This record gives sequence, C-alpha cells and structure tokens, in this order.
Amino acid sequence: MDPADYLQQVVSRLAGDIGARTYRDLDRLENAARYISEQFVSFGYQVIRQPFVFRGNTYHNIIAEHTGNFLPESLLIVGAHYDSVSTTPGADDNASGIAGVLGLARALAGLEFARTVRFVAFALEEWPVYRSRNMASYHYAQSLKEKNEHVEGMICLEMIGYFCDREGCQRYPFPFMNKVFPKAGNFISMVGNMRSKSFTERTAQSFRQGTDLPVVTLNAQRS
Repeated sequence: MDPADYLQQVVSRLAGDIGARTYRDLDRLENAARYISEQFVSFGYQVIRQPFVFRGNTYHNIIAEHTGNFLPESLLIVGAHYDSVSTTPGADDNASGIAGVLGLARALAGLEFARTVRFVAFALEEWPVYRSRNMASYHYAQSLKEKNEHVEGMICLEMIGYFCDREGCQRYPFPFMNKVFPKAGNFISMVGNMRSKSFTERTAQSFRQGTDLPVVTLNAQRS
C-alpha cells in the first residue's frame, strides 16, 4: 500500500470506524489500542502494553521497539496519544499523530540503526488528565526514570494532519505566535523547551533534507 494511503487508512479507522475516544469510552479506547497493537505486530514488532489506572479504570500505553545495533541502550522515542476530546472523533487530534507513528514504524521496520527507536502510543492526554500526573505520557516517563534508561530525544507527533494554503487560514491562541509562525497552515512546526533546542534544530535540519515542506522551530521556557 502507498504510504499516503496507509496514513489515511489509519486516520479513517480511528476517527471514522472507532470514533470519539475519551477517558470514558473504555471500549473505544480498547479497540484503538488493539488496532494499534495489531499494526505494530504486522510490521514484525513485539508489543508491550503498559497499564496504568485512572479513576478506577485501567488504560494501556502501547509500546513497540526497533533495537539498535551499536548503541541499543540509547533511545529515540517517537510517540503520540490516541485518545480524543469528547466533541470530536479526533481525526487531526490525534489520529493523525498515531498515523505518523505507525507510518514511521512501517517504513523503518526493515532498516538498521545504531540507536534504539521506540514507538509509543499514549492512552490518555486530553482533559481531565491534561498537564497532570495522570497523563499516560507521565506514567511512561516515570517508568523511564525508574529504569534509568538513556533517552537521546523524544519526538511527539501532535495534530500533523491539518493543511491549508490560503493566507490567513492559520490562527493561533497566543498573539506572539502570529509573529513566529506563518499565516497559512502549510508547514510543520517543531517545538521544544530550551534544554532541547539542539535536538530540535538537528531534527528540523534532517527533516528539511527529506522534503520541501516548510519547517518552523520554536524553543521556549516551560510554562
């Protein structure tokens, strides 16, 4: 299957067939988790389900790994969340991000790398866990710290499915962003904190070598 067709298939499966995936939609989240796991397995990966509990219910991060040959203990993590807010089926936010994770896993399955690439689909990111210790990514980060794993960097794919090329079609929640980002939504933004500035720039430079899609970077203090 053509890569673009595969990405569309993933978004259609999550947003169209399964639909809204809030923390209350336990069956839908499990269907999404099962689908993501099956996709990883079909590419030849072993899958680990990392459970955690929120408000008495168990949710699962889905993890697959491409072990490096030279520095397997050095990790590059690529992740995205697979839940959505209650008012939307979550096509852009964030079935598009999961499609990116699975698309990368599919494309990289037969290649060799010095470092380990780990793919993670996070169960919960949206309200009411957003910016709290109940976020799925927080649970995963805590497990990395407990195991003292060495993370070279982490790329989080978030809302990568939106595109418009009409001037003024792209709007931002904060005024300063109008001075930094383009007025048309025909670009990729790579955002990080100040500590990750070097990693952000290296990632952007590599991205530019593979596409003519404009890239804008921003590194700011943690809010």
